[in-house]
Amino acid sequence: MESRIAFIGITIESLSAHMQVNALLQEIAGKVLCQTGLPYRSSSVHIISVILEATDEEIKSLADKLSRIPGVSVSTMLPVNNANISLDKNSYASGEKMTITLTGATPISNTIHIYKQGAPYNEPDHLWGSSVPTNNPFSTVAPTEAGNYEMRLHSVRYGVAESNLMAKVLFTVQAPTSSEKISLDKNSIRLARN
Repeated sequence: MESRIAFIGITIESLSAHMQVNALLQEIAGKVLCQTGLPYRSSSVHIISVILEATDEEIKSLADKLSRIPGVSVSTMLPVNNANISLDKNSYASGEKMTITLTGATPISNTIHIYKQGAPYNEPDHLWGSSVPTNNPFSTVAPTEAGNYEMRLHSVRYGVAESNLMAKVLFTVQAPTSSEKISLDKNSIRLARN
């Protein structure tokens, strides 16, 4: 798995938690690019900022372990300006399998949704939604109704909103067509009279 740069901000409100935080940071010391600490004694808060290069799993594991320590608050930031969604094609039949590939995105706290094109970002009735799977590419099925759609990738730290849109891609679902031909023999049709 590829490594990436992440920033983890840690706020410690209890002295006993400080030892546990330092022990966890020692476990990943080889991944740390920069670490600074500020003992803000007047308010009994200690602030540590860590910049590290690690895999998504290592970043998530560290953030999860830190956030489980009582008296510790954690905030993780990852660069998202290079996120991209690509589909195996741009037009689908109703209910057809869609293959989705994400690049530059992380499965940490992100979701992917399908909306009708132009639907508001706070629209609760998206047509499909999922946490970003760890396997890539992954698949879902196209909506059953013909029309124009958007697949949107969001960082969900603060809810689904235009401000945390990481990437989107447009696609179309075609109206179903019948491949069967109907032929009628003109001698066998009778019209009923009233």
